[in-house]
Amino acid sequence: MIVAVDLDKNVPVKDKTTSIEELQTVVGKSIGFKWGDFGKSEGATPQQCAQGIIEHPLGDGLDALYLNGPDSLLVKGDILCGTTSGKNLAMMKITQVQPYGTRDDPKVPGYTAELTLWKTDSLPTPAN
Repeated sequence: MIVAVDLDKNVPVKDKTTSIEELQTVVGKSIGFKWGDFGKSEGATPQQCAQGIIEHPLGDGLDALYLNGPDSLLVKGDILCGTTSGKNLAMMKITQVQPYGTRDDPKVPGYTAELTLWKTDSLPTPAN
């Protein structure tokens, strides 16, 4: 279930028609995107987010080996975007990374992120 902010009321609300169960870890060795497409965005607008899914896809998952150290594929400040089960657009900005494991036995880090959800029917259609 996604917790979003109702901007008119400025309070958290639950969207019961959408889930974001796509991000799953497997015994600390990988992070999987089990439903929908995910990618890295170059900006925080809905258009940039949607474009990031297409231009910088993350595939169906990432191994912990690529999520640790100075060359990590996901770092603080990165913006991940994906589609939810309700066909909405979700943007997650990583605000904190907590490393786990060791260099010889890497584990998927813990991630804290800010979540934004856009209802796709409320987004403007791109100009041709």
